[in-house]
Amino acid sequence: MKYVCFLYQWLVAIPILVVITIIIALSTSIGSILFGGKWWGYYPPHFWAKCWCWLFFIKVKVENRELIDKQTSYVFVANHQSSYDIYSIYGFLGHNFKWMMKKSLEKVPFVGMACRCAGHIMVDRSCEENNGQRQAHAARRNVACGVSRGGTHLEWKDAQLQARSIQACCRFQSATCANHDKWSV
Repeated sequence: MKYVCFLYQWLVAIPILVVITIIIALSTSIGSILFGGKWWGYYPPHFWAKCWCWLFFIKVKVENRELIDKQTSYVFVANHQSSYDIYSIYGFLGHNFKWMMKKSLEKVPFVGMACRCAGHIMVDRSCEENNGQRQAHAARRNVACGVSRGGTHLEWKDAQLQARSIQACCRFQSATCANHDKWSV
C-alpha cells in the first residue's frame, strides 16, 4: 500500500496539481489585472487549495466558522502543525483574505506573479517597520490577512501580531490545527 500511495502521489496527484497550479495562477493574474484582486485573488486559489486537499485525501473539518464576521478584518494566524495548513485555511475557512508571505516566494514561477497581482502582502524580513505598515494598509482596505508561523515562515510572536492587528484596526484570530484534520478558529 505504501508503494501504491507513493506512485499515486508522483504519477497522478502531482502532475494534475502542477497543471491546476499553472492554470489557476494565470487566471488569478489575468483576472486580478483586468478586474481587481478581491474576487480573482480569492476564489480561483480557493478552488486550487481544495484540489490539493482532495487529491491528497486530506479531510478538513472547520469548527467555529460561524463566529467569523464576514464584514470584519482579521489577522488569521495558523499554528503550522501541518504541511497542509495553507491549503486547509485557503480552501475551507470561507473568509476572503490576503496572505502575508515571505518576499522570496515572489520568485516561484507562476505562483509569485499571481500572488503579486492578487494583492497578497509580501514580507521583507529585513524591514520589520515596512511590514507593519503593509498590514495596517490591508486593514484600512478592510482586508483580512492570513499568516503561517513556524519553521522558516514568518517568525513573529502572537503578542506582536496581536498588537499590530489592534493598531491596524482589525481583529486577531488564531486558526489552530488539531489532529492534522480539524481546524478551530
